[in-house]
Amino acid sequence: MKRFKEMFGKVGDAFAGKPEDGKAGNSASSKRTDLVKIEVKSAEKEPLSLEVVKLQNFSETENILDSLRSGKKILLVKISGLKEKDMTELKRAINRFKTHCAATGSDLAAIDESWIILVPPVVGLERV
Repeated sequence: MKRFKEMFGKVGDAFAGKPEDGKAGNSASSKRTDLVKIEVKSAEKEPLSLEVVKLQNFSETENILDSLRSGKKILLVKISGLKEKDMTELKRAINRFKTHCAATGSDLAAIDESWIILVPPVVGLERV
């Protein structure tokens, strides 16, 4: 919040007609022609990691989604174990992943019958 005030405080003062010393000025009598420069430093981009996870039962979906929420991991999820065990639970898990992805801007795609990929919002999946 402090950084926000530093960056945009000068802009607000310029629109209010205040000189840089902070005293209110009469914008009608004193014509201001100076510009306000705002320098935004981009945050360092952290590298993404690839995590391979086996989905054995529905209760593991929340752990997988927690990893995805961090925004720092691409997840390859092996679903064949749950597929062989209980197809209904697998459908529930996939629907949970789809709901989460729709709400957060993440993405989900099937690689084949045994694998899916989940990516955070900063990564785009291109379907070919």
